[in-house]
Amino acid sequence: MSDADDNKRLRADSPVRGSLVSCVGEPLKHQRYASTSPESNKYVTRVIRTIFLFSLLIGSTNVAYSCTCLQTSHRKEFRQADAVFVGRVIEVAEDKSYVPPKLSVPASFQKLLDSQRRYLVRFVIEQKFKGVAGKEITLSTYRSDSPCSAMGFSNGETYLIYVHRNEGGGLEDGGLCSRTRKFDERSKEYSEVKSFWFRFRSRLPLLS
Repeated sequence: MSDADDNKRLRADSPVRGSLVSCVGEPLKHQRYASTSPESNKYVTRVIRTIFLFSLLIGSTNVAYSCTCLQTSHRKEFRQADAVFVGRVIEVAEDKSYVPPKLSVPASFQKLLDSQRRYLVRFVIEQKFKGVAGKEITLSTYRSDSPCSAMGFSNGETYLIYVHRNEGGGLEDGGLCSRTRKFDERSKEYSEVKSFWFRFRSRLPLLS
């Protein structure tokens, strides 16, 4: 299946009224929110692009709409992820040093940005599929007051994780549009990702 065909499939997640859409397609997949690092420039670009697409699609912040993601193929997401693993959460801690960026955007959008919180989530790795080593791993995830915020992680729960590395080498959750989800050994994703041939073919772009 081609990328064009993949992008025709949309996944509607949760309803939201008058707030910023977290993900509008693949260019916004890596959600990084740093105010004092080089990552902040890329974050600003993504936010501005989101607001632009948001205004085109919605036209008004007074109407209800859905958080919509452009869903790509599983093979493509596996190939683009820097790390894929099954892990059990053993600690979730808010990063109190994190300060949301201040941008030249409407007050309603800045209010959502101001509500952003960064959490450090530590996992015991139960199965490794790509890009991880050792027995434990920590990743960053971001939550806000928007219903389009990334999902939260709970202590003791097990997840199938797809994450990306930032410029500093740290792992970051892919946000609302990520394929990350609670682990279910009966799921199609798990059935595929544990297959050697799926992982092998996923590394070949022509087979995505």
